[in-house]
Formats: sequence, structure tokens, C-alpha cells
Amino acid sequence: MPVAIMTGANSGIGFSISKELARNGYKVYATDIKLDKVEELSQTDEFKDKIVPYLCDVAQLESVLKLKEKIVADEGKLDLLYNNAGIACSTSAIDASDEIFMKAFQINFFGAVRLTREFSRLLIASKGTICFTSSVTGIIPFPIGSMYCSSKAALTQYAATVHMELAPLGVKVMNFITGAIDTGIMDRSPLPEGSIFDTPEGNEAIRCRRSIVNDTNPTKPEDYAKQVVADILKGDIYGIHYYRGKGAKMLTAAYYSLPVWLRESYLLKKYKFDAFYSSFLKAEESA
Repeated sequence: MPVAIMTGANSGIGFSISKELARNGYKVYATDIKLDKVEELSQTDEFKDKIVPYLCDVAQLESVLKLKEKIVADEGKLDLLYNNAGIACSTSAIDASDEIFMKAFQINFFGAVRLTREFSRLLIASKGTICFTSSVTGIIPFPIGSMYCSSKAALTQYAATVHMELAPLGVKVMNFITGAIDTGIMDRSPLPEGSIFDTPEGNEAIRCRRSIVNDTNPTKPEDYAKQVVADILKGDIYGIHYYRGKGAKMLTAAYYSLPVWLRESYLLKKYKFDAFYSSFLKAEESA
């Protein structure tokens, strides 16, 4: 039975892909910092002995090393590493505190780097697969998404480099550039004190930005999981970037086809930031 590790498995994308992998013959170590949902799942008749809940914080090296010890001791091999753990992070580029940007990168980017580094030898030995849950936001910058967009952009470039380095050794590397998925995960943290966006127009723009995913008929996690696992089972060693989920291909194509001024003005208007900037500039002129 092939062995897989899934990070961020207790909800959303990770939860659905863990189930789909198990249905396709994998023994899945479903890891997360909370395990209530995967614990319950692992006790069902369908997934007993196929889903193994394991507590792991990808932001902590010690936790990753304990997972590695567990896999080596109990399995002696690894066929699939799925770097999925991530957090939502809504903050403007000039409001991001050290705490915010460090947390975003520790989980969304450095966690994947740690896992990939520590399990690379096992995956080379098995000629296995490394997957990453990246995002269309790593290509298209969205307002009030500076740290999330940046962390996913870093992840996409890291995945591409891992592919270049490990594909010649028989390791398949797959980066899933993900569109809108109906996970319900959203950062609703308030604006920091003193933010220039803390105005009626700014708060309305942020509310619009945070709610837009739920207004676009996002892909169900179960449907996304079926498509992703089908990609994994095909095992194309030459593939690297897979555009999956609502709008991933279309938005990326549209973004690259437009000049910078047009795509920026479109996004700002779409999320009502144009009203904020108009109000802000008028206030500056009258001050």
C-alpha cells in the first residue's frame, strides 16, 4: 500500500484530498494542529486503517522531525508528500506586522520547505510524488492580500525549483495553482490601529474583498479533490503547474493578457477600493 502524508488535513482541501487518496489505495497520514475531524473520519468503516491522524505543526521543526521518525519507524518509506497546510491572511502591504508576515510565511511557505527537505530522501528512494497547494493569488496580486499572495508566489517558485532538481531523479513534483474553493476559510482580523484603510470606504472595500469568494460559485472541495487525485494517479513527471478550481485558468490567462494599469484598475474597482482612494485623496486635498 502506498504511503502519503497530507498536511493541513483537518479541514477543507486537505480533508477532502485525504479521503480521495484513501479511496484510491493510499494509507494517509493526515496531519494538522487539530485532529478532531480526521480522528472521527479514521474511525469509520470506510477509512479505518487508511487514515492515520497525526499531530504535526509544520511551523515547528521539532514537530516535523517527530513525524519523520514516525514514518521511518512504522512504514520505512514514503510515496507521496502533499504540502497543503496554509492559513488565510488579509492585510495590506503597509499594515503587515512582523507577527502577521512571519506567521503567514512560516505556515504557507517555510512549512512546505521543511517537509520537502526532511522527506526528500524517502521520496527519491521511492520515486514518489511531492505536491503543493498553491494559489492563483501567487500570480495575481489582490488588494489586502499582500502576505498571502507573497507566500503563495514564493511557494510556486519553490515548487518549480524542486521540480527542476528532483524530476531527473524520478520524483514527480506537482504544484496546484488553485482557484476559488468553497472551504469557508477566511481571515476576518480587524484593521490595525492607525491604518489608512480604516475609513468607512476602506472598511466597505475590505468587506467586499473578503466576501467575494463566496459570491462566485466556488468549486466544492470534494470535486477539487477528485480532479487533483486523478492528476496524481496519472503520474506525469514532466508536469509541474496544474490550474485547478474555479477561475484558476481563466483569471491567470486574463491577467497576463492585460497591461498593468488595466488589471490593477479592474481589481481595485471590482473590490470597491476605487471609492476609498477617491475619498482619501479628496480628504488630503482639503486638509
